[in-house]
Amino acid sequence: MRLFSPPVFGDESETLAARKLWAVLIGFFATVTPLFLFACLAIPASSGRFLGYALLYNCLFLSQLILARTGRSRLAAILLIGFVVALVTYAAWTAGGVRSPGMMAYLLLVGVAGILLGPLVAAMVAAACIVASSLLLLAERAGRLPTPTIRHTATSTWLVLVFLLAELVVVQWVVGWVVRRAEKQARASAAEREKAEKRERQAREEFAGRLIASQEAERGRIAGELHDSLGQELILIKNRVQLALNSAASPSDLHAQLQRLHEMAAQAIAELRQISRDLRPHHLDQLGLTRALETVIGAAAQSSNLAIERKLDSVDDLFPPERAIHLYRVVQESLSNILKHAQARSVRIGLERGLRHVRLWIEDDGRGLPVAPGGSDPPAGGLGLGSMAERVRILGGTFGIASGSDRGTRIEIEIPTPRSG
Repeated sequence: MRLFSPPVFGDESETLAARKLWAVLIGFFATVTPLFLFACLAIPASSGRFLGYALLYNCLFLSQLILARTGRSRLAAILLIGFVVALVTYAAWTAGGVRSPGMMAYLLLVGVAGILLGPLVAAMVAAACIVASSLLLLAERAGRLPTPTIRHTATSTWLVLVFLLAELVVVQWVVGWVVRRAEKQARASAAEREKAEKRERQAREEFAGRLIASQEAERGRIAGELHDSLGQELILIKNRVQLALNSAASPSDLHAQLQRLHEMAAQAIAELRQISRDLRPHHLDQLGLTRALETVIGAAAQSSNLAIERKLDSVDDLFPPERAIHLYRVVQESLSNILKHAQARSVRIGLERGLRHVRLWIEDDGRGLPVAPGGSDPPAGGLGLGSMAERVRILGGTFGIASGSDRGTRIEIEIPTPRSG
């Protein structure tokens, strides 16, 4: 049964505390029940009393096991020790007072309190046991104790002592086994976390290196475009103006030259605007995220034979511009990858706004990503997929990709909805 299996929680300290309590309870359960059954056989006249004690103890142990599995181990330990102190005191009250062998159970309880709750609580339990035994002694001297129903002999006292020592050994052994196992699991978890952190650091370093290289390549591309297109257009404009100033052309020729200059200037302005749009999409600031996504999706559809089906909920009021750009770039990069590599015929894009999350998914029917040898998952991809995943991480979301050869590709992103105020 799951109730009797060692509890596990996300917090290692809570898991260790719960498992210590579990070990104590299992140890008690394994020793107390046989003791009461033996007492029933040894003293048939008091078998009803012993069975009642056994039932009470077992109900107590089961309730504490349930509490331990809910993460309230400290409360369960305090209640366990308090109830057992009360039960031991009551048993001593009805079995001869401080002369009852059951009084030795106080020592076991102090040891268990130290195991579960530390030395300070163990000292407090010891003080409570001293107070309880003192009250029993005063009651005995005042003649207020009931007539004992069980007559203890030297043999019975010895048997109780042996039982309590055996119970303490069993509890200590079970707790030690649990602690050693928990420490082993903690070391394994720490080693696994260290490996995962190392892999993450390595992946981030590789991504940072690729990102820097990509930035330098982008700067080189922009510099080349400025030099080869815009720069050349400006040089031609300058030369034609110089020619017009130095020539004695007729008005009709001068008008033709000015018309040509006008066309060249317009072309230079268009190229400059295109470079500017590539660096920062102006429609994101002017129109908002949702319409900016419509624009980039529409541009991709017009420049290709792709049939793009989209359904975009309005999310303009959710993300400030410095965060909206990340979602925009994810869609832009996905469409760019599909146009360049996927050989797809159709694309479906969805942007769904929920109460707690914004969900974006992009699916194509292209050739998909190649499966890595020996594995079923698609590779992480180059800088494009890495950049998309990093942008989603910045937004606090999750990035998932499902693909395979000739099975298309589906990218699914879930981003927590920013809380207002």
